[in-house]
Amino acid sequence: MIRSHRFYDGFAAGRSLRQLLQVGVSFDANQDPQISHPLDWPTLPAYSGDARMMLDAIRWDTDLIRRYDLAGPRYTSYPTAVQFHGQVGSFDLFHALRDSRKALRPLSLYVHVPFCANICYYCACNKVITKDRGRALPYLQRLEQEIQLIACHLDPTQKVEQLHFGGGTPTFLSHDELRQLMAHLRKHFNLLDDDSGDYSIEIDPREADWSTMGLLRELGFNRVSIGLQDLDPAVQRAVNRLQSLEETRAVIDAARTLQFRSINIDLIYGLPKQTPENFARTVEEVISLQPDRLSVFNYAHLPERFMPQRRINSNELPTPTQKLDMLQRTIDQLTAAGYRYIGMDHFALPDDELAMPRKNRPCNVTFRVTPPMVIAI
Repeated sequence: MIRSHRFYDGFAAGRSLRQLLQVGVSFDANQDPQISHPLDWPTLPAYSGDARMMLDAIRWDTDLIRRYDLAGPRYTSYPTAVQFHGQVGSFDLFHALRDSRKALRPLSLYVHVPFCANICYYCACNKVITKDRGRALPYLQRLEQEIQLIACHLDPTQKVEQLHFGGGTPTFLSHDELRQLMAHLRKHFNLLDDDSGDYSIEIDPREADWSTMGLLRELGFNRVSIGLQDLDPAVQRAVNRLQSLEETRAVIDAARTLQFRSINIDLIYGLPKQTPENFARTVEEVISLQPDRLSVFNYAHLPERFMPQRRINSNELPTPTQKLDMLQRTIDQLTAAGYRYIGMDHFALPDDELAMPRKNRPCNVTFRVTPPMVIAI
């Protein structure tokens, strides 16, 4: 049985705040939002109307950030990575699926496609680097078996409200393989046909073109998350990810023309040869692309754990002070451009669902997909 915790093992505990530079935001209905200790991230209360959580004003408190300079897990997902472990067995999974079936809970599915044609030195994801596209076939055969094993314990009427393909590079698969995989999911799960679900996929612009984007829209995907990381050529060479602005823009233009509902761009700060100045230029270029959302992650350098990171020259990494400067500048640039700082690395335009908590409902953010019942396949 494939356990979901394996997809989180790139997000380890034991890093200091200076390494993580995770900034949390505290909310009080009677006070302005403030930067606070990331390990005290609250459960957000239900807000109505134009809730105070909209971060029109952010007070940056460097002293407060430094005061809580201690080790802790990365809070871009909850539960955090350290809470996933190998002691959860098939019997536990069976009981969780049975409870979900009894309650007829809607479903969130995460499908992992681990293959990449090229290695990005910073990457800590679960991946297989290969130029041989044929290696995907035996994996897909086992993935289809896993889909059947999971689905037989669920009620066929349980709706899949959220679906996410991550990796790796999901578009490493051929068009026929993507069609076959989606057909198998539709056969065994109740996927929505009216485009009302949140069905997203991670995109490497170097592995996608207009025909690929058209296929994905045809298959039912309506959200895309585009990996960009940095546009500076020196930084790209240092991490072995050469990707032009034009490649990224072409994919975004295709997504808009094909009426994808939401476009997210991923950036990483803290990479080798980055400076506050050149990363600010990347952010400005990204703002010109007008994505609906941005994820701006801190790079955690753990070469003792992730072999590709050993190819990064640690002497070229920015200092903790520079990384903090990058984050502060990025928040200033994006909020000045109209984005709302959601917290935990995420930004969104005011009319995006992520920036508009629904009346009388809490705001929930998890890694890649959100509950009700999350199943990683």
